Amino acid sequence: MNNFTVELQEPFSYLIVWIILAAVFLAGAIILGLIILRKSKFTHKKRAPKIKPVPPPTLEMIKNKYRDLLWELRQQAESGQISMKKSYQKLSRYIRSFVFESTGLRVQFFTLEEIRSLGIHSLTQLITECYEPEFAESSTRNTCMSIDTAANIINNWYI
Repeated sequence: MNNFTVELQEPFSYLIVWIILAAVFLAGAIILGLIILRKSKFTHKKRAPKIKPVPPPTLEMIKNKYRDLLWELRQQAESGQISMKKSYQKLSRYIRSFVFESTGLRVQFFTLEEIRSLGIHSLTQLITECYEPEFAESSTRNTCMSIDTAANIINNWYI
């Protein structure tokens, strides 16, 4: 028979320096990860859009343009040439385009919540008023009153 002998060796021993270095490296990696995570949270916050007001003469030209569009829309709505839904869709488009032309804010693509966050109460109120009739099959809203409200907002616009 073959004789086998097994020699026991001392367990592999670590120097304490390696354990300390591993702990320092791990703590550094965790701290670096937290710093990166925290910075990315702050850089991804949505910045408030900047309002770029136009000069007063230009603003008056823009106001006149949209007063004319609203007057035409009112005539179409009163005569029944356009449905309530279409008139509110046009009204919403006109007021959003007016705000864009007079401030540079691309509110044509904003949700109601984004418009509300701008802090322009009259705009929020008007767009809110347009929402239901713009998307519903029928509504109890008065188109001409809403158009008058829009015209009033445009007349008093001063940003």
